[in-house]
Amino acid sequence: MTALTGFTILHANRAEMLRDVILAWLARDPLSSPLDDEVFLVQSQGMAQWLKHALAESPAGIAAALDFQLPQGFLWRCYRAVLGEDSVPAQSPFDKAPLSWRLYRELPAWLHEPVFAPLARFVEADADPRRLYQLAHQLADLYDQYQSYRADWLAGWENGHDDITRHGRPAPLPEGERWQAELWRRLAGQLASARHTHRAAVHQRFVAALREGSPPPGSLPERVVVFGLSALPQQTLEALDAISRHSHVLMAVNNPCRYYWGDIVEGREWLRRQAEQRHRRRSGMPAALDDSTLHLHAHPLLASWGRQGRDFIALLADYDRWQSAAATHAQDIDLFDEAVPAETLPLLQQVQQAVLELEPLPAEPHRLPLPDHSIAFHVAHSPLREVEILHDQLLAMFDDPELALKPRDVMVMVPDISSYAPFIRAVFGKLPPDHPRFIPFALSDQSAVSTEPLLRALQQLLDLPALRLTVSEVLELLDVAAVRRRFRLRETDLPLLTRWIEGSGIRWGLSAAQRAELGMPDDFDQNSWHFGLDRMLLGYACGAGASWQGMAPYDEVGGMDAALAGQLADLLSTLAHWRQCLQEPATPAGWQARIAALVEACLDIKDEHDLLLYAGIADTLDNWVATLDGNGLAGTRLPLEVVRDVLLGQLADTSVSMRFLGGAVNFGTLMPMRAIPFKVICLLGLNDGDYPRSQNRADFDLMAQDYRPGDRSRRDDDRYLLLEALLSARQRLYLSWVGKSPRDNRPRPPSVLVEQLRDYLAAGWQATPSGTEPATTGLLAALTTEHPLQPFSPRYFSRAPDVRPQPDPPPLFTYDSDWRAIHDATDPPAEPAAALPLPLPDWDGRTDVVTLARFLRQPAATFLHGRLKVRFGELDELAEDEPFALDPLATHQLKSRLLEAVRDVPEAETGRHWHAAAIRLTEEGGLPFGAAGAQLLQACHAPVMALRQNWHRLDDLTDLPPLTLPPLLLPLAGDQTATLLAHCDGLQAVAADSPPLRRRVMRTGRLADSAGRGADTRWIPRLHTLVGFWPAHLALQAAGLAIPTLIVGETVTLQLAPLPADEARHCLQMLAGYWRQAHGEPLPLPCKTAGVWLQQQDASAARQAYEGGYHSTGERAESPALARLFPAFEDLDLARLDALATDLYAPLLASVTVPESAA
Repeated sequence: MTALTGFTILHANRAEMLRDVILAWLARDPLSSPLDDEVFLVQSQGMAQWLKHALAESPAGIAAALDFQLPQGFLWRCYRAVLGEDSVPAQSPFDKAPLSWRLYRELPAWLHEPVFAPLARFVEADADPRRLYQLAHQLADLYDQYQSYRADWLAGWENGHDDITRHGRPAPLPEGERWQAELWRRLAGQLASARHTHRAAVHQRFVAALREGSPPPGSLPERVVVFGLSALPQQTLEALDAISRHSHVLMAVNNPCRYYWGDIVEGREWLRRQAEQRHRRRSGMPAALDDSTLHLHAHPLLASWGRQGRDFIALLADYDRWQSAAATHAQDIDLFDEAVPAETLPLLQQVQQAVLELEPLPAEPHRLPLPDHSIAFHVAHSPLREVEILHDQLLAMFDDPELALKPRDVMVMVPDISSYAPFIRAVFGKLPPDHPRFIPFALSDQSAVSTEPLLRALQQLLDLPALRLTVSEVLELLDVAAVRRRFRLRETDLPLLTRWIEGSGIRWGLSAAQRAELGMPDDFDQNSWHFGLDRMLLGYACGAGASWQGMAPYDEVGGMDAALAGQLADLLSTLAHWRQCLQEPATPAGWQARIAALVEACLDIKDEHDLLLYAGIADTLDNWVATLDGNGLAGTRLPLEVVRDVLLGQLADTSVSMRFLGGAVNFGTLMPMRAIPFKVICLLGLNDGDYPRSQNRADFDLMAQDYRPGDRSRRDDDRYLLLEALLSARQRLYLSWVGKSPRDNRPRPPSVLVEQLRDYLAAGWQATPSGTEPATTGLLAALTTEHPLQPFSPRYFSRAPDVRPQPDPPPLFTYDSDWRAIHDATDPPAEPAAALPLPLPDWDGRTDVVTLARFLRQPAATFLHGRLKVRFGELDELAEDEPFALDPLATHQLKSRLLEAVRDVPEAETGRHWHAAAIRLTEEGGLPFGAAGAQLLQACHAPVMALRQNWHRLDDLTDLPPLTLPPLLLPLAGDQTATLLAHCDGLQAVAADSPPLRRRVMRTGRLADSAGRGADTRWIPRLHTLVGFWPAHLALQAAGLAIPTLIVGETVTLQLAPLPADEARHCLQMLAGYWRQAHGEPLPLPCKTAGVWLQQQDASAARQAYEGGYHSTGERAESPALARLFPAFEDLDLARLDALATDLYAPLLASVTVPESAA
């Protein structure tokens, strides 16, 4: 070992400078043995990779013989090497994991004692078996922190002193917290033979051994490089100091300020240091600061955000002063940038230099020439929009030749990467690599459980006893390839299997037995997996037919695909078996074997990647069993809830990262000590309440009441993280948050840290528009862009000249060529797009009566659905709950089933057939269970019987099969022709072999409203109900079949009278023409409102029908298309509505009569 020892501390404001000096140092002074590794202590793998890249790009061209370690693991290995492996075990019984299980074992025997009453109340508050383990885990974590940060407390407790040190003074433990000292003494007493192995005791022995003598040869590395750490416990600094007596410790500190800034604080936390400091004070700063003058010498961002770094620098300064007084081996080197004239720098560099020079806010704001894009704020309506906006902004930066950016020069960080990962993949991953807008990206810091399908499947399997086993939960399990392979299913089988599951009425629950465990009635099997699977198998065996033992067959299962039902039965049987097995407690070794058998039964792992994952699971189980064996828990029977939480918690701590710094835009979580410099740093999700992130500390954490320099705090970490990001960005700093509500566009505040930065900028600078005189204006407007809700907003494509003053928000733009192409094609510069229809799309010239009926019901929606392919409403999702109530469509279908059962039977037989139909519906799972189903049937009885009665009032004719009419050619504008296809049902004649046709009979629900009473009753047709029958009626008339269409309703039967063929063809031609026109522009024609207008000619009544009133919601509220296109009644243009309604609906209303046979 060379003679070079000591503790060298390098201070610099740029990580690149620290890196270059370290590399030069290592090159100038290599290790004495070429076989030794260069030891680096870092806090993150990202920093390790950054240093490796730098070493590989050095003149040597290689990065080898490097050992990157975390500080705590390095120190424990040094403890063992210096003190002996016999004296210091590989894992201390006082470490968090073994201590958790020791507490889990011992606490039940101690909780009855009065001193532990607070703990007993927590455990007994709930019967959940996890509470005991959760308490043990929290206590172990607390004592683990005490070992690193409050070793003096533990030493006093071991000696019988129930006190702590607060603010440097001894203080007795509060009465309600004395259990902490007693519990530590109990643990130390149990582990008397290993008492000297807890971290605090080992640390004291280690420091004493190195200060009093020489360590064993080869026990310490020749050199230790500490790089990029912005916080360390004082205990770690003491250990590094002890090591530096025999090795060379080289610490590179990223210090944001060249001057001593230990006094620069905010609030009431004043540091009073009168001793001479190593760093000189800034010129003009007094030797002592008082509250009234502090703001004149403090940098606001350092004061607000810098507590963590400030305390670390102060610890180093105290250590430095102590070393200087002892005339020992400390050496300090400052490597700060020299100041340059601020007016020549962009805003970002001006802010960074102000921090470096410890400059307070100026008396007069600096002037900043515009444009300046070095700091940018972006306000969006949702996380998805944040990512979409970021994609466009990055493309603009890559196009800027002055920046000369590559994807690897960009770092994007968010408070929680798991919440943003789906949006990042959706936006950045939707384009192929050869697309001009493709940006390579890499996601880091994601939990393995959230990203690996195999681990998600294992999580679901371990959750089996707690799951309801809904349709989506089982199908989600089948989405995992390993599960499908085990049960001989292919991915292509899932759509058919899903259709069977939906059709057979499956909703949730394996069987009535499982539901009974959840508090449901013992006989509640309806809509369970057992119920649906039995229906499938019965349908395969018997086909459609009568019920068997209260079960209706589901007859869609058959042919070569029938094997799928058997494979589904195999899966459900396996899940039922393991659901029962997992509920039984077992020993740790028993759980290890049980989980291995569970994986073997449910997963067929063949993929190399999955095999590696499973190997990691097996290793985790091995280590867990060994830990419990070492703590005397080998024979303890543990419940599933505890085992599952422990295993999944350890797997969740494993992060899955793509190549960090691998040539792509890097996405990651805002993490401490990731101050790697990038040309562009983007921070997303800086929302109020989301950042700084909250830390839920245990009520019994005594450290929270006695802060010491070096303590870790989530909120202080997050504040310093933002400061590090601000100082690590070399060309651009991009900050984004969800600042507008997507529902009502109301503003939402950003993080308080963003507000502080904006306040600082607004107070320190004023924007000076380029090319203007000294007149200045506010800066924030020029730095902030508020984006529209949608990426296709016309604001992104506006060609209007920009007449606003330059300091206003930057212009909006998008690189999305798809939206731009649509907008350019529909927005001629001559006049606004709203005044012109879109070009009509190409079509094959065909339409049909069903399409025209749908158009008549919702003309405005045709533009959105047929032209823009925009559809409102929820996506189709499988039902996961048994039916408690039916929606209008399902209610209509139910009434139709019941009417079919009773329509053609004698009056005396209707009750029996009604009851039989109800039983069949129940056997199919189509009715709510129990009383709810009975109430629904009761509610349907009166309208169905009214329909039956109205039906029987008609003449008794014979039903005919559906009729397909010959195609009808309809001339349209522009020399186009529409070919109308019509398929008509409900036709009747005197007899099947007795033409001609007599009529068409259809049925519906409520067909008309009544006015008057008795003989004076007048029926007001419901236009929106009748329009569905009009196109087919017209097609029959145009084909020369002059027959009426009778529409049987619950209250009345109405008739659409026969029309002359020419008149019918004219109506169809006009209808097809308007339908075609609706593909180019939205027609202001709400159906219900048009009916009210035609029948009453009252604008106020039409307005109420559209916008609603006290007792009604209005048609606008029922149609998202109308609400989007015509938000107010005035937007409809009543004159045009009248013209359209007269053309399309007036002929229909004119043909409506009440037939004599139905009167």
